[in-house]
Amino acid sequence: MNSRERLKTALNHRQPDRVCVDFGGTYARIFTEDGICTMLAGDKVNWRKPFKVISPTRVMVEGAGEHDIKPDGTLNIEGRYTAHRRNHETAK
Repeated sequence: MNSRERLKTALNHRQPDRVCVDFGGTYARIFTEDGICTMLAGDKVNWRKPFKVISPTRVMVEGAGEHDIKPDGTLNIEGRYTAHRRNHETAK
């Protein structure tokens, strides 16, 4: 399962092979099948908020706006920021 398939599976409330999604930089957002988005700064949890699937490529994170998943795997956050996917296993 590739990273895009993994995220789509979690957003459709099905069990992926793993659930961590890291979009690089200092922060990471992890979307899990229980409908929670967790924002991490390194190993520290900044916040945990519910999210709703709007479409196969868009989620709405409560209090954090819309997040669009682009075909190339980048994440457009609230139309203001672009985050690039980074392999979680090699990020450490």
